[in-house]
Amino acid sequence: MIMMYNVKLAMFVRTNILCRKFSKCSINVKICLFKSYYLCLYGTALWGCYKIETINKLKSAYNKCLKISFGYKRRYSVTQLLLELGLPSWSTLIANSQSVFVKQWQNCENRLISHLCMLGLYCAFMFTGSVFYVMCSYVLPAF
Repeated sequence: MIMMYNVKLAMFVRTNILCRKFSKCSINVKICLFKSYYLCLYGTALWGCYKIETINKLKSAYNKCLKISFGYKRRYSVTQLLLELGLPSWSTLIANSQSVFVKQWQNCENRLISHLCMLGLYCAFMFTGSVFYVMCSYVLPAF
């Protein structure tokens, strides 16, 4: 919970810095800055067992930062904003992060991780009820 609070706080800090220093820049420059500062959420694929409310707070913070960074009104449609700017939604960020993690896990050349993959270790990410789960389990081969 504390980690998620820190991520949300960092989003707003970055937004304030970008708005203060780059407010007179063109939209293309702001998009480039936004992509470099916001789309690098390291460790997102490893977030496990957080309540949906916590994930939704981060999603809301991401949407608010988008609107603040590009000077849109509070009531402006997030979907329209994302389409106009060509930026990914929060759900897309999370899904991309998870798929990259799984691909890297499966294609890793580290012998220990390769052995765990050979044993059938897999990671599944899913939303059930009101909790966001990251389940890692493995199946031992039959002898």
